[in-house]
Amino acid sequence: MVMVIHGWNFFVHSWTLGESSDAPLGLPYRWIIKGFLPFSLVLLGLAGAARFFRAIEVLRGDNAHGSD
Repeated sequence: MVMVIHGWNFFVHSWTLGESSDAPLGLPYRWIIKGFLPFSLVLLGLAGAARFFRAIEVLRGDNAHGSD
């Protein structure tokens, strides 16, 4: 959660500045790439929660998905 909060602040700061690359062929909008940090961490957390709840379901014996 800490990484998501700091990653979000990192993205917002970059977005408000309109950060772009100084190189002639560089990226015009670097803030888009920085926005993927909190987004990917949220997705990783959701995937971890799904795995956790699936494991709890299997341990409780509520395995109705057919894999015995």
